Amino acid sequence: TESSIFPVPEPQEILLASQVKFDDLTKDLRKLTNDVEACEKKAASVCRQSPEEYLQPFKDKMEAFIKKAKEELKTEKTSLENAQKSFDESVEYFGIKPKPGEKDITPNYFFMLWYEFCSDFKSVWKQESKTISKERLKEAQETVNKITADKKVETKKTNPSSLKERLRQKEASVTSS
Repeated sequence: TESSIFPVPEPQEILLASQVKFDDLTKDLRKLTNDVEACEKKAASVCRQSPEEYLQPFKDKMEAFIKKAKEELKTEKTSLENAQKSFDESVEYFGIKPKPGEKDITPNYFFMLWYEFCSDFKSVWKQESKTISKERLKEAQETVNKITADKKVETKKTNPSSLKERLRQKEASVTSS
């Protein structure tokens, strides 16, 4: 129905999660760490070789930049560690075993199982929602029919020569002119 919330992640989100490679992310973070360290050394070298009068604002801006970069790297490393830990806990919780010939369970393998489940679940969810909507519409129509059946209003045609009809016609002609 319109107000119900799909209880599992969208299949597309699961498909994106299956493409995560923890090893690649770890390598990328290691490279970023090396790049920040190289940047820090280069900035320190420039600061040592520059005369005092040309040092500012370069030195302050670089120190702020490097400090922020290190904080962000630390945050990203923590996030990656938490993601890896959560993934491992999920694999253990669901009792997933690695494919024959492999020692670890990859996110691709794990999430493709979930992708299939979520896709099938979404199909059934839509069907059930349509069925429920149809049942509710049918119930509403039956209720309306029941109410209108109880309150049948009979209308009678008026006699064209009756006093009421002549007054109605006279009123209509007055308002139209």
